[in-house]
Amino acid sequence: WFAAPPLTPEMLGDVLRERELWQDNTIGISAKVPAPWTPLAVQGRRIACWGRTYDYEQSLLPRQISAQGSELLAGPMELVARVGGREVVFQKSGQPELRAAPHQVDLEAVSEQGDLTARVRSHLEYDGCIKLTLTLSTKGQPVTFESLELRIPLRPERARYYHWFEATRDPRLTNAGAIPEQGLQSHFKPLLWLGDDDRGLCWFSESPRGWQINNKEDVLRVERGRDATTMRIRMVDRPWVLASRWETVFGLQATPTRPTPPGWRDWLIPLNQTNPWRTWGPGFNNLSGTDDPGTLMPRDPAAMKRWLMEVQQHGEPCPFYPTQEPTKVIPYNQVVFWSGKHRDGMPSPEIKVFGPEWSNVTRPPGPRREADAQIPLKEYYWVCPNSSFTDFFLYKLNALMEQVPLDGIYIDGSWWFCSNKLHGCGYADDQGAWQMQYNLWSFRELFKRMYCLFQEKRQDPVLHFHTSCWLAIPSLSFCHMMLDGEQYHDAGQKVEDHFMDVVPLDKWRAEHSSHFGPAPFILPDIPGQWAQASAPTRELLMLTNLHDVGIFPGSFNLRLMMRNYQAKRLFGVAACEFKGYWNDDWAACPTPDGHVSIYRQPDGSRCLLVVGNSAKEDRLLSVQPKLAALRLTTAVEAGVDLETGERIPLTAGGLAVPVKARDYRLIALPYYPAPPITAGDLRASALTALPNPGFEQGLSGWMGSAIEGNAGSVSLDQEVKFAGQAACRLSKAEGPGGVHLETQNSIVITPGRRYRLNGQLKIANSTGAQAYWMVGATDNEGASVLSNNLFAGFVKENQDWKPLPFEFEAPAGAVAIRVHFLVAFPGSMDAWLDEVTLEEVKP
Repeated sequence: WFAAPPLTPEMLGDVLRERELWQDNTIGISAKVPAPWTPLAVQGRRIACWGRTYDYEQSLLPRQISAQGSELLAGPMELVARVGGREVVFQKSGQPELRAAPHQVDLEAVSEQGDLTARVRSHLEYDGCIKLTLTLSTKGQPVTFESLELRIPLRPERARYYHWFEATRDPRLTNAGAIPEQGLQSHFKPLLWLGDDDRGLCWFSESPRGWQINNKEDVLRVERGRDATTMRIRMVDRPWVLASRWETVFGLQATPTRPTPPGWRDWLIPLNQTNPWRTWGPGFNNLSGTDDPGTLMPRDPAAMKRWLMEVQQHGEPCPFYPTQEPTKVIPYNQVVFWSGKHRDGMPSPEIKVFGPEWSNVTRPPGPRREADAQIPLKEYYWVCPNSSFTDFFLYKLNALMEQVPLDGIYIDGSWWFCSNKLHGCGYADDQGAWQMQYNLWSFRELFKRMYCLFQEKRQDPVLHFHTSCWLAIPSLSFCHMMLDGEQYHDAGQKVEDHFMDVVPLDKWRAEHSSHFGPAPFILPDIPGQWAQASAPTRELLMLTNLHDVGIFPGSFNLRLMMRNYQAKRLFGVAACEFKGYWNDDWAACPTPDGHVSIYRQPDGSRCLLVVGNSAKEDRLLSVQPKLAALRLTTAVEAGVDLETGERIPLTAGGLAVPVKARDYRLIALPYYPAPPITAGDLRASALTALPNPGFEQGLSGWMGSAIEGNAGSVSLDQEVKFAGQAACRLSKAEGPGGVHLETQNSIVITPGRRYRLNGQLKIANSTGAQAYWMVGATDNEGASVLSNNLFAGFVKENQDWKPLPFEFEAPAGAVAIRVHFLVAFPGSMDAWLDEVTLEEVKP
């Protein structure tokens, strides 16, 4: 299977002809204002969108911006030049020309100072994003500039935190946090956001194209003052002659850009949303993930549809959770990571033909010239949405949605930079070197069109954007969930046993927050030696609970997370109003390192206090709920710990709450008999039988993966099978590692009893690799009860279908097992597994 099938001229011709169908399409382009936004409202030169206003009254740039009812600016924005040793300020203008529609407003303003004219064209869209094109021109004689900068003064109380990013993740963890007393200074970065816990303002630009900078490390500044905290974006810092006309483009957007989706706190993967990365149904790929990267279309749309509809109606087993629920299916997609070759070795026709045109680096024009065999099997080909790829992607996505009822999409790998001259990206710097640009506008356009497409075709869709470290705010408008945190397993900022040692409270408040608009989720990766321990996960839960952040599946103690989720869900946090510990309107905690965040039921029937201790030692926290402000409908004499049921009395208006080091408690007011927490009981939530033993529902219930970088794959085979419609094929490539199949969920067993695992196995093309069973056993909390897993099989010779039995005794303390089948060790092999059974061996 490693020999690449030929890519025929007919196939390439079909790809070229299909271009006539997708090129310059208008899919997702609409003048309608999609939910949850409202049409723009214009009064004079004051434009209002959802949650924000922009005031251009007789001003070149916004003279005031409001978000969530509060003014952000300490004074008007200004463009400040230094000419002939004096400052020239462009701020006031005549009344800007205005053209308004419900979905967009265009303004054009002019400000003149001596021989200089500054013109700004502002294009504002319904989500509050403004694209500003600044043009400077002279009235005749050249003008020598000594400096030029944009100044944006914010009220100090509205500029407590910052976020910025660039092409690489910063191992020093300086991409977000509290603004230091000395302010900030940096080379060019494409985005700078300043804000408080509820709102903020971001400036952004794709590149410093045309800027005249000597001191490359002094382009962006944030200066703190008594009356203002000022963004200063320096565009010229050396003598520069403007002979006729100069132009630059940048953007502004106040946050939050949208309301958080209703009910988002109840979202849990895979309980009511599933992002099936490895566990796909029969015959379809991962939308450029692990099966056939780079196709966006399933091999068997009908099979994919059947699988989706089954999951949508009945859900999937969720580890450590006692019930299943109807589930939204949100497929994974690496929008900019395309593949040069499918898993069967055939080069991707689209990348072969359009790869150089779509690439995010300049390559020789025309179809790729290397021989098919030279294209690496696992090649990732980075593509750019500023090319015609956007039209192709939306055309294919629309076609998929016509055939398959997916509920949304998960977008991964949004790398923002490109330097490909073939489609107009990049620029020559002042030394003539070609530089990359950050494609914030083209990504925004792709995501906006994708969002509008889903709004048109689906009721209540959900879009997930993975944004770790790179919070591209102009695009975040168009997602419902933003997923951050993968950077915390990078070298230099790797979380080990204490999340707070890497991600302090101010970074949580700056970066992991709903003040951008989408529902904030974190992807935690606690290393294996600490992941199953209690304390590291409870510290993580303290932080997510205090900051109202959801948790995406990752590496941590899943049992504890499920118990926390169920406790909050039974309380009803989904509909609650939330106030974080930084807001003391509803409660205070004078104890050092003590924090109280509160969820309040809309009807005032009860509230939930998240009581956190961020100290490294146990503390008795004094919690003082402000009952008059909380306006609860029932008198409060005590609270109840939702995890333990303990009654905690209210004495002299306060609660004395002992909390362990870097831990938390969930205290509901007033006291009521809280329902028991049943999540976390593996025995109750595990399966009672092997799922999908004959692979008749594709790989549903199983997970397949390559291990240790092997180029092999795990897939469904409908041609080679022992019985029924299909078998599972595991193909190991030469080299280290192997391929691995395992049950997605645990299966209940009884300690001390004997069990027989069996399956039909066929092997071909073996050069020494071995196929074998592995069984892992866990206790009721999910911890392994074995120092070594149980193994059997180790078949390495080619054979036709034969049973591979494995009889074992369930170890003491075990309540459940996971079944694994592997092909590993030196050599290569194709193995097919079918009709897997697990049965108790009666005495």
